[in-house]
Amino acid sequence: MKLYGKILAPMLLLFFLGIATVSFTGYALSLRVLTEASQQKVLQAADIAEAMQRVGVVSSLIALGVVLVAGIVMLLVVRSIVKPLRDVVRVLVRRSELDFTVNPADLWMIKRSKAKDEIAEMIQALILLRVKVEEMLRPLLTRSEAFSKSAQSLAELSEETVASMQEVKSSIETVFS
Repeated sequence: MKLYGKILAPMLLLFFLGIATVSFTGYALSLRVLTEASQQKVLQAADIAEAMQRVGVVSSLIALGVVLVAGIVMLLVVRSIVKPLRDVVRVLVRRSELDFTVNPADLWMIKRSKAKDEIAEMIQALILLRVKVEEMLRPLLTRSEAFSKSAQSLAELSEETVASMQEVKSSIETVFS
């Protein structure tokens, strides 16, 4: 919900400010035009229609500006959410392929994990996953290396035993011949 608050609060603020600005500006322009017209004591329908048309154009331009600003803000907010999510997905795909190496490109995660939102929590969990898997695999790697050394020693011993057996066989054949 922290992330939604970051998105919705500015959007709602811009929306209500835009509506208030358009309404206030339209009202102020209408009031000004009507005041000027009444001061001149010339309230002709054509003048009022022209003034209202100008108010409509100005209000439309202000509304368009507010919509453009809101669109730009929304685009920036969405990008600030989507980019870290794409990067997290990229790292998750590597982890699913059992690639737990740390690339220099992954250092952004450490800086981003210090934030106070849901994406930072995901990154913290991803970092913790890597640490836990590494802790789990380290003893297995140690045992695997020990088994490899034992297997190599057994292979050498087996070769020596076969060589000794061949010597004994040739000695026995020499004695019986």
